[in-house]
Amino acid sequence: MPARSADSTAPRSIRLGTTTGQFGQAGGATLLTPLGDRTTLIGHMRGTIITQFRETDLSVGLAREIGRMTAVARIGLHALSIDQYGSTLLPLLDIALRVPISERITLGTTASNLTGTHLGNHAFPTILGAGLSVAPDSTLLLSIDAIAELDAPLSIRSGLTWNAIEAMTIRCGLGTGPARVGLGLELHLQRYDVALGSEFRAGLGLRHAIGGGLRW
Repeated sequence: MPARSADSTAPRSIRLGTTTGQFGQAGGATLLTPLGDRTTLIGHMRGTIITQFRETDLSVGLAREIGRMTAVARIGLHALSIDQYGSTLLPLLDIALRVPISERITLGTTASNLTGTHLGNHAFPTILGAGLSVAPDSTLLLSIDAIAELDAPLSIRSGLTWNAIEAMTIRCGLGTGPARVGLGLELHLQRYDVALGSEFRAGLGLRHAIGGGLRW
């Protein structure tokens, strides 16, 4: 979510995950490696296979603490194939900014696809996001985000993250554009994380996700 950009104080970690639903499958991996006290290297790979649609992302980025703010920039390549348009290789450029307003409130913004690329007559618009997160206490985080895409209705997404106990995190969320509802559970076992989740999205039906992570 925009209000929670990558944190450059995170430990070195790798996360893997896959999602499956009636229209296809997706999977990805993210690597975080601290570079000093205030900078983190972010590597990301993602692939999606849906009926008549296939894509793969490979990107690298940096998260840098600047005073109390955290700025993130990511560049990479997006391989895309759509049956009715053909295939192409597109450049990626995404940026994000995370600004703590107080100890419990954080604002965030994101801008994706700043290159404004096209595939045939099909345009991939720049997507802008703004979000707010509030932490009433050390175990609970509430967030709300607004996502704006050219020629599409404004999408609103809200979420709740609750560290019920030290070894378990519960997440749930609601969204519009399209309407969606999701629920997830993550277990923290020393250096290892295991995550399970499900989401119902209008037009796409029910999707299930499983993932894991390692911190060192």
